[in-house]
Amino acid sequence: MNSSMGEKIVIDERTGSICGKRIKYALLMNVQEIREYKIRIEFCDEIIERTLSFYIDIAAKRYYLITKNTVTPCTLDDVLSDFEIFTSDN
Repeated sequence: MNSSMGEKIVIDERTGSICGKRIKYALLMNVQEIREYKIRIEFCDEIIERTLSFYIDIAAKRYYLITKNTVTPCTLDDVLSDFEIFTSDN
């Protein structure tokens, strides 16, 4: 596969509804020298994309929890911070 720096491959997509408005989630793999797994959330006029992990198993677990609990773009950063707090070795 030939890929340019930063090309993203969609691994999974899910949609849902919040207050009658469509929310769309995508689990992405950023194709680079080191693979990075990201989430993209689209809701109303908001689109946010953040890194979940460099490991697919961790990224998939986080993606599942985010989509299951209908996390919105405005709360994603807080949720990701909580993941870091609860998975740190401190």
